[in-house]
Amino acid sequence: MVGHLTLALFVVVTVLYSVGGTKLKDVDINKIIDSCYSYLDQHLCEGHKWGKKFHFYRPSVEKYTADQWLWDSGAHMIVWSQKNVQNSVLDMRTMLQFQQPDGRIPEQIYWSNRTAKEDAQLLLMYSNTQFTGTILLMNFDLT
Repeated sequence: MVGHLTLALFVVVTVLYSVGGTKLKDVDINKIIDSCYSYLDQHLCEGHKWGKKFHFYRPSVEKYTADQWLWDSGAHMIVWSQKNVQNSVLDMRTMLQFQQPDGRIPEQIYWSNRTAKEDAQLLLMYSNTQFTGTILLMNFDLT
C-alpha cells in the first residue's frame, strides 16, 4: 500500500505502540489495516433521496449527520481504492450527481432525513442565488 493510508497507519501504529511499550516488529499491520476498514465500513450511508441513489461514508456517527462532505469523501475514496475500488466509484458517482455545469461539486450534500421545510431552510442558508431563496420563501413562509 502506498500514499496517505500508509502514512496514516504508520503514525497510528507508531504512536499506539510506542506509548504501550510494544515494539513495532511485534505489530500485525494487517490486523490494524483490517480494523481501520471495519471502522470505516460501519459509517456507510446509503439510500435514496430526491430520486437519486447515494452511497458514501461519514467520518463519525456521533459527530456528523448522514450528510456527505467533499473533503471527507475524497479521503475515503483514496482509502477504499486500496481495498475495494467499487466503494470509491460509488462514492464518486454519488458526489457527481450534483456537479454544476461549470464543473464545481458541492462541499456538502444534505442526504439526512429531514422534513421538506428543513431541507428548504438548508438550501436557503447555503444557496448562492436569489432565485432559490425567493422560491423557498414563497413555498414555506420562511421569513
